[in-house]
Amino acid sequence: MANTNDLYEMPRPILAKVIGIGGVGMVNETKPLPEALSKRITKIMDTGDGAILLSFGSVAPAYKMPMEWKKIFLATFQRFPKYQFLVRYEKDDIAGGRMSTSVEAKVASKNRVRLVTKE
Repeated sequence: MANTNDLYEMPRPILAKVIGIGGVGMVNETKPLPEALSKRITKIMDTGDGAILLSFGSVAPAYKMPMEWKKIFLATFQRFPKYQFLVRYEKDDIAGGRMSTSVEAKVASKNRVRLVTKE
């Protein structure tokens, strides 16, 4: 057994007896969101036709992408006014980038946001 995920591993020769069991050390519990943020997200989820969560995870922080790409994302959000966008963004470097259809929240993980989503 190896603590690897076959989908993410580079092809390499391994013995047939080796089985990938990725995620052995993952913690399944998540802490709840702070009450104020939970209410804010719930209010957003109840508004419009739906909500879209955009997160690049901790591997690719969104603040490091080129400003041109950020402007493209903001322009794309404006094209869908009926939907609410939750954007995981780590810094406040987009001048004038806050729109009525997007809310930037510094959320620790997507699992914490899923706790307050509608079923």
